Amino acid sequence: MKVQLSITMLVSDREETLKRCLDSLKQLLRELPCELIVVFTGKKKEILDIIHQYTDHVIPFEWCNDFSAARNVGLKAAKGEWFMYLDDDEWFEDTSSICRFFKSGEYRQYYMASYIQRNYESWEGAGSTDAYVARMARIVPELHFESAIHEYLVSDQDNCQTLKYLDDYVHHYGYVSNKNVKSGDRAKRNIPLLLQQAGKEPDNGKHYMQLAQEYRNEHEYKKAEEYARRCLEVSAKDKKKIYVYEFWCMALLPAFVAFQGEKERALKEAERLVNNNRSCTVVDAYLNMLIAQLCMELRLDKKCVRAARKFYDLNKYLDSHKEEWGVQSVSEISPAGIKVQSYKVYVNALYSGVRLKDYKSVREILGMIPWDREAEMQDGVYTTLEEWKYRNTEQNTEILKAFSRIQSENPYVYLQKALCAEAEGDIGQAGVYYQKCCEKINAFTERAVLELGVRNGFDISELLKRVSLEKWNAYVSKIVKEMELNNYEEILEKYKVGFEGYPLYFSCLEQQVHVKLMLENVYMDERLVCALREFCRTALYYYRNLYRDEFFEGEQVYYLPAVCQFALAIHGTLEYIDREDWGSAIKGLRKALDIHPGLSVIIKRLLDYVITKSEEASQRKGEEFETLASQIKPALRGMLERQEYSQAETVIAQLLSLMPDDLEVLKMKQVLLQNT
Repeated sequence: MKVQLSITMLVSDREETLKRCLDSLKQLLRELPCELIVVFTGKKKEILDIIHQYTDHVIPFEWCNDFSAARNVGLKAAKGEWFMYLDDDEWFEDTSSICRFFKSGEYRQYYMASYIQRNYESWEGAGSTDAYVARMARIVPELHFESAIHEYLVSDQDNCQTLKYLDDYVHHYGYVSNKNVKSGDRAKRNIPLLLQQAGKEPDNGKHYMQLAQEYRNEHEYKKAEEYARRCLEVSAKDKKKIYVYEFWCMALLPAFVAFQGEKERALKEAERLVNNNRSCTVVDAYLNMLIAQLCMELRLDKKCVRAARKFYDLNKYLDSHKEEWGVQSVSEISPAGIKVQSYKVYVNALYSGVRLKDYKSVREILGMIPWDREAEMQDGVYTTLEEWKYRNTEQNTEILKAFSRIQSENPYVYLQKALCAEAEGDIGQAGVYYQKCCEKINAFTERAVLELGVRNGFDISELLKRVSLEKWNAYVSKIVKEMELNNYEEILEKYKVGFEGYPLYFSCLEQQVHVKLMLENVYMDERLVCALREFCRTALYYYRNLYRDEFFEGEQVYYLPAVCQFALAIHGTLEYIDREDWGSAIKGLRKALDIHPGLSVIIKRLLDYVITKSEEASQRKGEEFETLASQIKPALRGMLERQEYSQAETVIAQLLSLMPDDLEVLKMKQVLLQNT
């Protein structure tokens, strides 16, 4: 059988991603007539043992600081019609698109193919950029790799124009792992090699572009700007040909200037480079994206809106001319990379539109957002839009009216339409949009839709079936944080009605409302005792329904959550207060403080109440207060050491309200400020 595809890998002694990489090739090895060749630059026997589970075609290679040399060894050994290469720090999510490309015979129409490389910023996958990488090519006599660093395939230039774009993508964490080992190691390795290459080939702009990339990655933006300019100057000498690596430098040069804090100069650079005779559609789209951002920040609002319109038109053109993607794309400067960030352009223009009070433009720009293309509507889009709405609450009416004109089945849009109808008093129409939103609901809109339903008495039973108690707990924290206390009883009553049949959900909300009441209302007398009774009632009802009775007895109690233990301790203290057993009440408060130092201000107020009720306790007030403070401070220091800054901020604020001149607390506040 003739080999259709030769897959080669460079493998070092990096073990953490190797097996995942090899596993991701199984579909190709199973469904296509292909071979796997490993060029091994490492030394560990255990790595070789893993490799030999997948292939016996292993070529040892003595590392010589030349990636092309290593790649060419694998290419020379390849027997396939086509060649594909990857590294041991990346793996395919799926290879179905590649399989179809070969099984259908479509590969015969092309000389090169490109798939997507998804580059992650952290091991958690919190941020990533997509870029098409031309890692597949028909094997022809002249095919070879060039460049010691950032190697690339070289073939007949005419043939290379026939490039196929495949939908499959690899996860790539290579930059993350390098950062985790030691910051700057990658640049220290690459920059001398690139400078050496540039010295040998001073008229090759690609080396300067790659130097700009390295300095960008190290946040040395002045150096990145210098080499990006050098790349453009050298490349412009060739009047007959435009090089793809020029596009990267054109797109990012203004950004390098902006990162140096020179926004006006960056804007001038972007306006100079856009639509120049060596540019292309992808670059112009990227530059308009940057122009929109800079104009919004510089409050050049009309320019910002114009740039967003231009960006939208360029994106539409790219969508209908995908054949241009390959010859215009380089690294993250690609249609795929731009689409991931496109919502930022529109939000920048929305800020400018609102500042101009140009609501016609606001409606137009909202209509540009790809609401019904799920792949482009990530949570970041909705979060950014919510931030925009929050910062412009005084114009909320006009913003909601603008949303009401959008034709889309996106649940977030339906939610905004429902909110608009609610604000106008048309509860019937709000209910219609509420139902549509429930049918299309996504994770981001879930809480807001629930709140809308409760406020207006809509049926929320179907929604509640989607919401676990754990998820509801997270929602409650945000709901209570935003709740106005002047009408909390009315709000609670609406939730009680809406949550009929879900008593634990309502109890969860109720207990957090009582905590907020105690923290924000300075109760110092019997009202504090009453509020604590209500808190204990709701908290203990909640946890007694979640845990068996034996957990509330003896040492088993320590398995319960801290807030439940706190409620038990306060409940016992209140019983001592009812019996006027002041000494035991004070001991109970000490216990409660150990359990939940975050509520120390409430405990202090209750201690003051107990002291006023007891002459004996009154004499020990200063001593008890100092004891309580001495218990709180170690707990606070522990929070700072564990970097629990949010919780520490609450405790520090409470302590300073009680001890405004305490130097130790003031020092801990400075530590908090220095680390947040």
